[in-house]
Amino acid sequence: MVSVARASAAGLCPEAHEATVSIVPVRLPYRLLSGLHQIDTVWTVLLQLQGSNECGIGYAFAFEEQEARAITAEVEALIDFAMIPNLGIRETWRRMWRHINHIGQAGPPLIALSMIDAALWDAAAKRAGLSLHHLLGGENTRFPLYGSGGWLTYSMDELLQEAHDFAVAGYGGYKLKIGSPDWKRDLERVTRVVGAVGDQIEVMVDVNQSWTPVESISRIDTLLGLGVNWIEEPVDAFDLRGLAQIRLHSAAKLVAGETLTLVGCIENLIHTRAVDVVMPDLMRCGGPTGLSEVLSAARHGYVQVSPHLFPEVSAHVASAFVGTVLLEDIVGGWAESCFESSAVRDEGHLDISNCIGTGLRLREDLSPSYQVHLDKSGR
Repeated sequence: MVSVARASAAGLCPEAHEATVSIVPVRLPYRLLSGLHQIDTVWTVLLQLQGSNECGIGYAFAFEEQEARAITAEVEALIDFAMIPNLGIRETWRRMWRHINHIGQAGPPLIALSMIDAALWDAAAKRAGLSLHHLLGGENTRFPLYGSGGWLTYSMDELLQEAHDFAVAGYGGYKLKIGSPDWKRDLERVTRVVGAVGDQIEVMVDVNQSWTPVESISRIDTLLGLGVNWIEEPVDAFDLRGLAQIRLHSAAKLVAGETLTLVGCIENLIHTRAVDVVMPDLMRCGGPTGLSEVLSAARHGYVQVSPHLFPEVSAHVASAFVGTVLLEDIVGGWAESCFESSAVRDEGHLDISNCIGTGLRLREDLSPSYQVHLDKSGR
């Protein structure tokens, strides 16, 4: 008989027998605008995977209810794989990956796979009484954070106040959105933020894929003159040639990768030497299992890593990464609206040392707009 701790350490799936999938709409107090999206509601898709004595949690975000429904449908289609006894989590991942080959190994199918993978790892660590980072062999438990906000809908006063709040809280960086149709307005916003807090905190910008390579080269030079070095997604996420062209003509720190899926796309980004910092998204790269592969590619490609969103889970996976990992802490309380966490934010850092599993617990006052309970038959 394999002990619980040894089974979990070997990456065996917990003895899951049922699951609950929910959609929880998180209404934002005001509309958020970037160069790419308008957001007034975050549709949080939650997965609770129930084992004998533990519940693993996986989650993802969508910006439309129909998108959230598509993700839940794919979770329902894949959940049987999570309930096969004595099967390794990585083997479960492989079988799910093969299963979604026909419908497409991206979008809702991949997000559903990632949610299930995250819930399995969370449950396995809880079953062993360990933090997930310990189960995955990591030792680092304290990670620097940067504040992410600065939406285009902010007034100048709101923008400056948010930047000030992050600086006072000890964060190492503050990232604001640019990429509006009016470059002069973007430039004014950046200039004002740099003037207000640039001596206290690194000012970073996210263009959200709004520029052409030619526009990027000239505008980045202006930003560098202001002391802004972090330039995120200046061009279309899949325009690796454009990114490489910008990198040849600019000394800025180019950052991209959040929209790309799995290790293959990330490897292309790394091997073309198009970025200085890669930003894998936990729910687009296959959960903790896929993110581990992406981090390995980043290490061998000698690029820095800054995971996109999901800091409470990504930190555990990044714990064993060789090099500095900078985590994104987004304004708006998207995850906090649904979870309590044992991870602690302190002086601009995230500390995961007191977590069991990922440390996430669902709040008791949630009001799902949709919920379904599943067993081994998927119903």
